[in-house]
Amino acid sequence: MIGCSARATNEDIVVDRTELEDARWFDRAEAMLIAETEHPDGLAGPHPFAIAHHLLGQWLHAPPNLRA
Repeated sequence: MIGCSARATNEDIVVDRTELEDARWFDRAEAMLIAETEHPDGLAGPHPFAIAHHLLGQWLHAPPNLRA
């Protein structure tokens, strides 16, 4: 398994319904609430054993000069 990060070139999302039920963008503040399981809609981030958890944490805690 590998984990990657990338920068989006636009905000368009095309969902492959055979792979995902839904998809949307989150800003850093809302993503932080998700990671801390404090999102008002009950959204929760990936479990700590998942690569996605570490990628999210890396993005959330990146120094300001490296934030997208």
